[in-house]
Amino acid sequence: MWFPSAKRLKVGPTIFPGVRKLLSWPFDDPAAFEGTDEKKLDKFREVRDEIEIKVREFVNDYQKGLC
Repeated sequence: MWFPSAKRLKVGPTIFPGVRKLLSWPFDDPAAFEGTDEKKLDKFREVRDEIEIKVREFVNDYQKGLC
């Protein structure tokens, strides 16, 4: 499970029945970014790309039995 605003809201981890492993990947909150509309869009794209990389890494590791 992924919680994009957990860092901003300063909440602790939550327990979910049936979830065996909780991953914590800190990402910037693009909605909190200030700047021109173009710069804000760039920040959303940057975070989107970071998330994609982490998910792909996780899937590859999972398929290899590393997690």
